[in-house]
Amino acid sequence: MILAPPCFSASPGIRFLIAGNRQLTAHLHCESPRCGGPRSKGTGSIQGPFERFVGILIEHYAGNLPLWLAPRQVVVAMITSDADGYAREMHAALEAADLRTELDLRNEKIGYKVREHSLAKVPVLLAVGRREAEHRKVAVRRLGNAERPVLTLPECVTALAAKAQPPDTTGTAD
Repeated sequence: MILAPPCFSASPGIRFLIAGNRQLTAHLHCESPRCGGPRSKGTGSIQGPFERFVGILIEHYAGNLPLWLAPRQVVVAMITSDADGYAREMHAALEAADLRTELDLRNEKIGYKVREHSLAKVPVLLAVGRREAEHRKVAVRRLGNAERPVLTLPECVTALAAKAQPPDTTGTAD
């Protein structure tokens, strides 16, 4: 139940948008002199429980969502165009492991790509250059972590797939 101020008329003024069995938003239309005149229509929006929950999560983590919850978990960024084939292979291996990944093959400097994806709060950035392609390895950059381990592709995929599993909330131990 929504309690509206007296200036909101209940019958024509409050409209709910419903998706499934869940209330998403309520639009409040004011047609009272208290809101600025008999013909003015002030509108507001009330968030539903799902939107509030997502807002609380984003605020709690300050945008740095854990790997299992992040919408974009991994970005594969190439350093030079010589590594395009290996970057595509890495991208395919990560997608096969059910990781939400993106391939960044733009012709930009790696510093620009790192800064851009760090500001977008992507938890893991995999940098691939000519040296990594020759040795079949990858440099792993975790958001907010100074360590830059260099791993083989299978090691990296296995480690990231394990970290991407949501926590067990059933309360039972295996």
